Amino acid sequence: FLLEAGADKNAKDKNGKTALDVAKGEDVKKLLTEAAAPADKAAADKAAAARAAAVKAAAERAASDKAPAKRAAPAEAPTAQPTPGSSNGKKRRKESFFPEHWSAEAEGGSASALSLVHVTDQGVLAVLGACLEGTDIGWKGRNQLPQKCYDGPYDNLVLKEAFRVENRGLWQSYQAKQTRVMAVEPWVKESFMDEKIRPELYRSSEKLPGKLGQSCNEVRLLHGTQPKVVLSILTNGMNDRFAGSSAGARFGNGVYFGDNSGKMDQYCDIDKEYSKGNLLHQMIYPEDGNCRHPGDVFYALVCRVTLGCSRVYKGSGDFHPSARHTNELCDVPGVEPPLPHHSLIARKATTNVKDPFDEYIIFHSDLTYPEYLVAYQRR
Repeated sequence: FLLEAGADKNAKDKNGKTALDVAKGEDVKKLLTEAAAPADKAAADKAAAARAAAVKAAAERAASDKAPAKRAAPAEAPTAQPTPGSSNGKKRRKESFFPEHWSAEAEGGSASALSLVHVTDQGVLAVLGACLEGTDIGWKGRNQLPQKCYDGPYDNLVLKEAFRVENRGLWQSYQAKQTRVMAVEPWVKESFMDEKIRPELYRSSEKLPGKLGQSCNEVRLLHGTQPKVVLSILTNGMNDRFAGSSAGARFGNGVYFGDNSGKMDQYCDIDKEYSKGNLLHQMIYPEDGNCRHPGDVFYALVCRVTLGCSRVYKGSGDFHPSARHTNELCDVPGVEPPLPHHSLIARKATTNVKDPFDEYIIFHSDLTYPEYLVAYQRR
């Protein structure tokens, strides 16, 4: 082989032997003989099997070295279109763009596919129930009016059912926008966490599956809504152009959130009973499923929200001078090229409004993702 490759046939090793001398040695001849002509077919088969086993073992070791650690998913029963209530035991791929705790159906569907996964894991339900704990629930505002009280005054919100929202298209849009927020200058990021949300909600929601992105000031906030628009939000996402359709838009056309269930509850209307022709009911309360309409429930969303660089409401100068309908915030000082603030925080102490709650307003809805739909009752 060396001679055919053009090696010098007269070259010698440290022992003074040429390549030809080495090739004539007994050990080399024996090795070549056994490799070229095994003693019998059984020996040949055994050698081939040994080589195949070695190759397989090496491949498995390489795969295990590259594969990320996989967390255990909570025990939840998926409810997905077009067969609500169906369950699937397929294993998820080890690497995925989507959250690890999502069901297998989320990976295989189209970008517009929506799955609502009925939450049955008691740990997750306990956390979501804690998110509904707040202060000034049923406060002296609109919820104490006769048309909003329904069965009289109340001061507690009780979780009845919960559903995880798996929407591939919305998640991809949210992640893309979040990546742009994280690309801002490092010194701007230092101000991201200067403004905190209500500690009780932060500590509770942080226990939900899926870590929050601290580098983009990602938090979980609450959004109250009406039964007639729930499915539209879960399918198409929040729409800041519809701001004020339910309770006004005090701080401009944006998506409004609260860190207190007492604030969230102000925007909710009752869903009294199951209706067979209601598409939302068909998805979350399927007739062939285990989840039944609890009766007299209200719906709210536990959302992921990327606050980024927030602007605290001051009453003047909050919005961009070129914005026509107060839907773009003023620029972050000292940043070139200009960068508008990502969110507006209206503290109860600075708004001169008789309402004991803080509000968080996002003017670009792709900075929000509706993560959980919760159905609750007032008590």
